[in-house]
Amino acid sequence: MDSKIRWTLVLTLLMPLFMIIAVFMAGGGHGWYGPAFLLFPWASLPMVLSKNPESLQFLLISLAFLQWPLYGFLLDLTKETTRFKNTVLSLVLSHIFFFVLTLFYVKEPFN
Repeated sequence: MDSKIRWTLVLTLLMPLFMIIAVFMAGGGHGWYGPAFLLFPWASLPMVLSKNPESLQFLLISLAFLQWPLYGFLLDLTKETTRFKNTVLSLVLSHIFFFVLTLFYVKEPFN
């Protein structure tokens, strides 16, 4: 595996697994959305805040597919620099922040 894009490859390969987990746990709309909110908070927050989330469906699915590869790309960009720890911390904190924000704004009881 090319070490220059290691994180991008790893997170790109893990993303379909994360997507399967989120869709399976959501049960086609009749299950538990927690894993989707946790794994894809960047796509979940606009869905929760939108009055018509169906109109954003393509955009949100695209955002969900790009989130983890983008994390990997950002890690690969900074992995051999002094900014790597700050990048990891920023990604983790922003991910957690958007997850908590999503939970805060959920209007329906997503079981």
